[in-house]
Amino acid sequence: MARRHSPAGRGTPPQPPSQPPADLPKVPLTDVLQNAGAAGYLLEFLSQHQSADVLHFWLAVEAFRAMDLSAATPEALRRDLVPLLNT
Repeated sequence: MARRHSPAGRGTPPQPPSQPPADLPKVPLTDVLQNAGAAGYLLEFLSQHQSADVLHFWLAVEAFRAMDLSAATPEALRRDLVPLLNT
């Protein structure tokens, strides 16, 4: 007699563990973003989970924070900020 497989659980993605494995290295996000290879893997991972916009937003905010706004004119701000907002 052939054994029938239960359809329960089919098509359901595996649930991630509640805690990461203890042997995983803890790497700060800033270190990941400063390494082109690691940042590429992170972007690929986020894209697979429809979350790449989160990284793009983070990078836009970091670029904005790095700007020297003390002597900026409104025109210069518009010129520099519009590309950031369109990412």
